[in-house]
Amino acid sequence: MQHTIDVSTNATEASSATEEPILVGADKAAPLLSISRRLLWTLTQAGEIPHTRIRNRVLYSPRKLREWIDRQSQGGAA
Repeated sequence: MQHTIDVSTNATEASSATEEPILVGADKAAPLLSISRRLLWTLTQAGEIPHTRIRNRVLYSPRKLREWIDRQSQGGAA
């Protein structure tokens, strides 16, 4: 099975600074979670945090990281 991703954008999409990237590297993901890159890597290696491997890169979806955080939340009213 072959997967393709349409990377074409129109001028409106390309100029929107508020759009979130689909995937980010550890340098952007760790601050989103308010953790160190070392802890992020430890969680990644343990399979505890959602991530995607593309060739030799490990990338993180900000949307999936937020969903993961929501699942980790304990107590209190949400």
